[in-house]
Amino acid sequence: MGLPNIGNTCFLNSIIQFLFAAEKFREDLIAKYGGFKEASNGKFGKLLGMIFKSIKENDKRPAALSDQKKILNVMVSKLEEINNEYQRHFQEDAI
Repeated sequence: MGLPNIGNTCFLNSIIQFLFAAEKFREDLIAKYGGFKEASNGKFGKLLGMIFKSIKENDKRPAALSDQKKILNVMVSKLEEINNEYQRHFQEDAI
């Protein structure tokens, strides 16, 4: 299982993959949100359900990877709104 890195998102991808391993959590989100097609204005639960469905289907088609990038972009935009110190394309390792 892998997700595209869209610029300083390896931390987010790690968390998504960790949460994906929680079977009940994953299946509940897929059941509730996996049918959505549009990621814009989504809440984190909806976005996770959408990306979990894509990962579960192991969909490696270019269109599916493009969809994953769109979902990740919306997630990152929401993180930027929450924490204005986060910068998408600026890596800052822990000291």
